[in-house]
Amino acid sequence: MSKLTFLNPGEVDNPFFRAELESVLKDPAARSYLDGLFNMIRNIVGHTTAMDDFILSELKKDNPDFPKIKKTLIENETRLMGYLGSITDAHHLLSALDNPDREGDINVSETLTDISEKFSRLFGRNIEVRSTIEKDVFATIDKVSFEIAVSDYVEHLLNADNPPARLDIGLKLLSETRAELAVKSYPGGKYSIPPRTETEAAVHTSDFTGIFLENFLHALEGTLRFENQPDGENVVILEFAVKPPDKLRLNSREVVFEFDNIRFSPAAAKLTKYFKKLTFR
Repeated sequence: MSKLTFLNPGEVDNPFFRAELESVLKDPAARSYLDGLFNMIRNIVGHTTAMDDFILSELKKDNPDFPKIKKTLIENETRLMGYLGSITDAHHLLSALDNPDREGDINVSETLTDISEKFSRLFGRNIEVRSTIEKDVFATIDKVSFEIAVSDYVEHLLNADNPPARLDIGLKLLSETRAELAVKSYPGGKYSIPPRTETEAAVHTSDFTGIFLENFLHALEGTLRFENQPDGENVVILEFAVKPPDKLRLNSREVVFEFDNIRFSPAAAKLTKYFKKLTFR
């Protein structure tokens, strides 16, 4: 019969770079963040298991309540997207640090049109989305970074004292080398704003968002300002560097952090939670 043997720590070829890992674990801030991530994973497993148990119990009945099953499945997806949204900025920051040369010239006009259409589908009848986008505006950035940033700006507007019933998204050239993106909100939204979750606090979502947006502005040589109007109309204005179309050198970069479709896009991950109710607490 075979006998179990245990190797001394020094005898193990550790792929996790033991010394570096031990160094990280000595940092209280790193330990706190890892604790938040592990708690998030436990919450994902706990909530998903509870919903699965409910669905299984319903399916075992002679007359399953299919409307409740459908509602539970939708809620589970909403909750999972919320978890994804809480780490989107942090994940992309790490991806960018590992691949600093991934940026290329993109058609901002086409990218913003696509993002606007995603917003319209996500918001449904809750928020009207209008867009006025000038064609053939190019800049050096990656599409995912741009979508995350615009989604962050929209989320800022959603959390105003009077949430918007309408968003106007505009893009225009200011000169051959500068352009302006403006997202304006008009008050009157009839939906409730969900409170900040324990997960978002545990994984420091807002801190990573701030760091991400600072890096985004630096990459675009951009400036950002917020204008809050007394009547509840608010606007986010981003001015950034652009490339003249006649001088473009389009670069093909390997995509290392991308979403296949709207369902798992940064916009969906960040904003789905605003328009779907959660009952499994």
